[in-house]
Amino acid sequence: MRKFDRIRQIIFVSGAILQWKDVCSWEADTLEKRLFCTAECEGLSIQYYLLVQESTGGMETYGVSVECGEEQDLLPDLTISKWRVSALLEMLARGSVTPVTLRDIVEDWLLA
Repeated sequence: MRKFDRIRQIIFVSGAILQWKDVCSWEADTLEKRLFCTAECEGLSIQYYLLVQESTGGMETYGVSVECGEEQDLLPDLTISKWRVSALLEMLARGSVTPVTLRDIVEDWLLA
């Protein structure tokens, strides 16, 4: 099981989203969730978050999170480039990508 799958399990317990802090501690790393932007799709508000994870060695890795209503998906540790993940978040927002399709879009982005 990958780290982001374990984080996702914490968020989805018994099918309900738990209240969670914007900064949480996970395996001696800190995962910080920062609102990047919002978009709308068919009247629903979609929030796009930059995930920043600092390891004990001081190196930061970046990922993304997308929330729409009660749906959420997290993909931490995608890149060490803040510029690259910012470009990804801008692309996701322009396309109004939802949590349901996030993994497919990011997989294509990683392969490009």
